[in-house]
Amino acid sequence: MRPVGLERVAIALLVAAEVAGGFALGRLGPAFDVGLWGAVRPWLVVLAALTLLLAFVRSGLPRHRVLLVAVGISLLHVLLLFSLFWSARVIPDPEEVLNVSILVVAMPFAALAFAEDTEARQDWILKLLFVLGLLSLPVALAGFSSVSSELSLRTVGSIRIARTAGLAAVAALALGLRSRSWLWLIPVPVWVLVMLASGNRASLLALVVGGVPLLFSTRRVQALSGGAIMALVAALVVVTVPVAGEIVRFFFQEAIWESDGRIYLADRGVLFGSALALFLRAPWTGHGLGGYGALAGTYYEYPHNLTLSFATELGVLGLVPYALLLGMSLLAFRRSNSPTHLGMAGVFLYLFVAAQFSGSYGDAFLLWIAGLAVMAAPRRGGDGSPA
Repeated sequence: MRPVGLERVAIALLVAAEVAGGFALGRLGPAFDVGLWGAVRPWLVVLAALTLLLAFVRSGLPRHRVLLVAVGISLLHVLLLFSLFWSARVIPDPEEVLNVSILVVAMPFAALAFAEDTEARQDWILKLLFVLGLLSLPVALAGFSSVSSELSLRTVGSIRIARTAGLAAVAALALGLRSRSWLWLIPVPVWVLVMLASGNRASLLALVVGGVPLLFSTRRVQALSGGAIMALVAALVVVTVPVAGEIVRFFFQEAIWESDGRIYLADRGVLFGSALALFLRAPWTGHGLGGYGALAGTYYEYPHNLTLSFATELGVLGLVPYALLLGMSLLAFRRSNSPTHLGMAGVFLYLFVAAQFSGSYGDAFLLWIAGLAVMAAPRRGGDGSPA
């Protein structure tokens, strides 16, 4: 038997790393601006990898198919590091190299977390996401204290807060489906309000893609009762949160539309267009890690789209294994029909959609973890029993 305690600690660290990854701590004041080595996320991931390594040393390497996928993910990111030899960027970004290196080292160890008791480990992730969503609410609500055309919530990393809220909402839907207790859904309208306040439309789209299928997988009566609970809580939020109406107005009038009436793209059109142009210039091997930041001529160092990042910096050489690895996770949806597994599938879909609008290599850690979790689901026979 593998040491459950160690692996649960490791999973907790991995999930916490995803939530902590994008907060712009430097914006909170000079005391928080401590540079790369003061960042919380890399150390959480390193601790998780060491914890899983200890579990491996104590119990041995299990024979499990998910390890093959994890090794494939590592090799893909080894290829990214190797592309530094032909990168257009003379001096690589040390933070970017660190993020990719962490992915290389940690993925096989992360796979060990799902070697046994897969259902319990997936349930553990869903509960952690739910709790971390609750913990993010005080930070978000503090941002509601000053509502204007640019909500103060943005100053503490609104994209990450919105993503955390969306992940928690998907987890709540899965936990409600599993337990058939829709009390899990009570915080969901508040999390939706947080996403509206952040102006992050990608998180809302990702919630629809990752969460709504969970509702459709329930019986009609259960779906109606769950929807009724969320509608009631949403009505209470509108009545009791003083700035709720202003937040909704902000989202629909300023987070979606430009002043001239066009849809607000947050520079995504420019970023995606420049990434596609660079891909066409070097379609087979790309421009190497960091090549987008060196050649695109935009303010941003990456195209805010994980797929286009691989296309620009590794070309077809990286896109093929990237697509295969994601495809294997998608095909694994058929391996189990348990509510817990559907919840992890929802988390995977949520993170994949979000990564197409604000994703980078460093932001994709939990995406790959969710893919491994989906791959680790037990096979089931035609009657729904384990094969």
